[in-house]
Amino acid sequence: VKSKVLIVDDELINLTILEDLVTSLGHTAILAEDGVEALTKIMESKPDLILLDLMMPALDGFGVMDKLKNRPEFSDIPIIVQSTMDDKESIIRATKYKPKNDLLKPFNPDVMKTRVTLHLEKSRLSATIKKQKEKIDSMTEGFEQAVKDGAGALGKAYEKLVLLNGVNVQALKTIDHL
Repeated sequence: VKSKVLIVDDELINLTILEDLVTSLGHTAILAEDGVEALTKIMESKPDLILLDLMMPALDGFGVMDKLKNRPEFSDIPIIVQSTMDDKESIIRATKYKPKNDLLKPFNPDVMKTRVTLHLEKSRLSATIKKQKEKIDSMTEGFEQAVKDGAGALGKAYEKLVLLNGVNVQALKTIDHL
């Protein structure tokens, strides 16, 4: 399944490497050079995964995550944060936003491919489960309504049966008196 992956990094070399990596996996790469551009692209294309550099000019990765955290329509997009090796504090700070993974730069391409594939598959499976749950909930509502309707019809039929039984009893009494 072809997915959309937003790559956000202010360094052109990283954008190029990650774009090649993402497209080699058969996915579409969407590029943004800073957080402001990233938010625009998120609104426009709702990517399936975000590879997010934490340290950027203008709006950094923390700012992007901060803007997304209260937007339910984007809460299901997995985010893999990236930062330089000497910036472990940023990775720790990022955990409050609950990214799906973190990678230190320079990253290992094989590890990145594995994580991209893993998180896209998890996201796809979660979406499938969510759709199936919605379908089950809808079917359950339909069944519950059918039972209520059936119970109502059954109740009316019972009332008619009782009424007819009363008529029959009256008729039998009348016949017995003849």
